[in-house]
Amino acid sequence: MRVRLLGTAAGGGFPQWNCNCINCQGVRSGLVLSRSRTQSCVAISADDQHWFLLNASPDIRTQLLSFPPLSPPPGASRGAAIEGIFLTDADLDHTLGLFVLREGSPLTIYATLPIYHALTEGLNLHSTLMRYCPVEWRNPALALSTLCYADGTASGLQYAAFPIAGKPPRYIEHRVASQAGERVGYRFHDEKTGGRLLFLPGVAVLDETVKAQMRDCDGLLLDGTFWSEQEMQEEAQIVLGLRLSRY
Repeated sequence: MRVRLLGTAAGGGFPQWNCNCINCQGVRSGLVLSRSRTQSCVAISADDQHWFLLNASPDIRTQLLSFPPLSPPPGASRGAAIEGIFLTDADLDHTLGLFVLREGSPLTIYATLPIYHALTEGLNLHSTLMRYCPVEWRNPALALSTLCYADGTASGLQYAAFPIAGKPPRYIEHRVASQAGERVGYRFHDEKTGGRLLFLPGVAVLDETVKAQMRDCDGLLLDGTFWSEQEMQEEAQIVLGLRLSRY
């Protein structure tokens, strides 16, 4: 399994457009020698030719242009190597890129019913996208299942979704009650190598469900709010018995 980190920053990117902290201001002025980063988004593939996106950030256009394997196929007037998009929640930081992807091929989107309803009722996403391209919504499997390409053929990967703690996105939280499935994590297994990837953006609580999933993976992509510089490494060492580097 190949994993490409298209973006690793929080909402607003880095430097954030309206932030004047020492880091953001320093990057803009050249006094801080850090690289700019776009908002969180990942691409995975079993064959380096067909790719699945994990969320669709507002920076998706820049991210696609930065990674040639996601470019239009040679000789084609249009297209992309994107076979599907997995949504972990309905937050704007993880879904606004879908409006950009309307200009491409038909979209296959994996989303739980709470995520689908939030995007449909809160952003009118489905009706808007359907004016531009066909959209197929797939309810993600909760047990490890074969991940298929858009045409139904096997991709060489298996996947499963599992609910994690969260809340509805701010634009709709006044209209709906919190419910299971409005935020999920994903497991991906490579059928050839046996490699196991865990994708966990927007983690609110490191509860036993999350810790159990973390113990059974080879690669971990984790995003959450931490209260000290070393909190993620220290917690991961306790849970997994190893030290992780921050991306």
